[in-house]
Amino acid sequence: MLKMTTKLRRVFGSKLGYLSFLYLLVFSILPNLGGCSAICRYYPEGLYYNYEPVYLSWDKLRDVESLAARAIQEAGKIYLHHNYLLINEPQKGIHILDNSEPQNPQKLSFIAIPGNVDLLVRDEVLYADNYVDLIALDISNPSNVTLIKRIENVFSETYAGRTDPEKGIIIDYEEGDPISYPSAYFCGQVVYDASNPPPARPTVSQAGSLTRFAAMQEVLYTIDGSALQNFNIADPRDPKVLNRLPVGFGIETLFPYEDKLFIGAMQGMHIYDASTPSNPQALGSINHIQSCDPVVVQGNLAYVTLRGSCFNQANRLEIIDISEPSTAKVVNNYLLQEPYGLGIDGDYLFVCDGDAGLKVFDHATEPDNLSMIRQFDEVKARDIIPFENQAIVIAENGLFQYDYSALPGGNLQLLSQILIPESP
Repeated sequence: MLKMTTKLRRVFGSKLGYLSFLYLLVFSILPNLGGCSAICRYYPEGLYYNYEPVYLSWDKLRDVESLAARAIQEAGKIYLHHNYLLINEPQKGIHILDNSEPQNPQKLSFIAIPGNVDLLVRDEVLYADNYVDLIALDISNPSNVTLIKRIENVFSETYAGRTDPEKGIIIDYEEGDPISYPSAYFCGQVVYDASNPPPARPTVSQAGSLTRFAAMQEVLYTIDGSALQNFNIADPRDPKVLNRLPVGFGIETLFPYEDKLFIGAMQGMHIYDASTPSNPQALGSINHIQSCDPVVVQGNLAYVTLRGSCFNQANRLEIIDISEPSTAKVVNNYLLQEPYGLGIDGDYLFVCDGDAGLKVFDHATEPDNLSMIRQFDEVKARDIIPFENQAIVIAENGLFQYDYSALPGGNLQLLSQILIPESP
């Protein structure tokens, strides 16, 4: 018993977390105990661990460098800009590749950007998050990228509780010394010394599977926690803060389409009228089970993948009729295994289904007739950019590029691959 409870305390990291777990455990079984009015358990003396924050200083946080090309160790978001392919390495920076020949992409440089997760390019200016800051970089010469503007603390909600004005930002926690925990009886209530609460073990934050940045005309939209943070980019080299629009809990992804902005959230999809880009207005929303969900749109249909593994729910594709945004409705759904990003081009829908691979569906414009025509289970797909018969797929295990001009016959030709992680 002592070994088991000590192990649980190590998992939950603190007395409060441990006892909260016991509280939930006890009351989750009460309905099955046939009228028991109380449950008391004895927990012997044990240990729990204190966790100390590790800070990255403000100077180091804002140390952005243009470096020589290097091996890709992990891949996050992807962005295609003319003949350049940009690949985010989560929390580290952005690789720039010359993709003028998709059969043989060439790494040109690496921009070291601490805390980077998202990116977007307008003209020859790259916008990227640098932990709490938004930065603008001139990438006209990929071998010598230069910082042209920084707007500080625009992602403050994303990093709420993780910054210190003197020390910087918390990037990790270190296990400290064990602290003795006395024996106690537990009777359906959390018992601890409120005057000296133990430190809680940190949780890990992760970005969504598709971009949190989008642009329409002269406006850049970014997600910060539960809000859209908007910037005027009429002069791409001089972005200015416009306004902040509260949207709701758990917003994750952005997809601009025509004069509308589609916002994927953990509990649904929001539709905004962006015909006046600087002042988007809510048109409607649709709720679903709590899950992780990117969205793409074509015509009057929105396609949403729900990755239930985030919350132990079902994994599926939903097709939503958005012809009347205020009354958007699901018209069909299809079971998947572990969906992430997706893309659409005409009749073809490409779904990145995690360990199940890249799945290609036909008849995307006919929700009742959607059918899978190809599956590449060797590609642990995460995100995709389909355009002009070329598909760029970023996966857990590499970057893959395909020619899908022969898809009417069910064929997809592999043009090139870069296996990740690469050898240094």
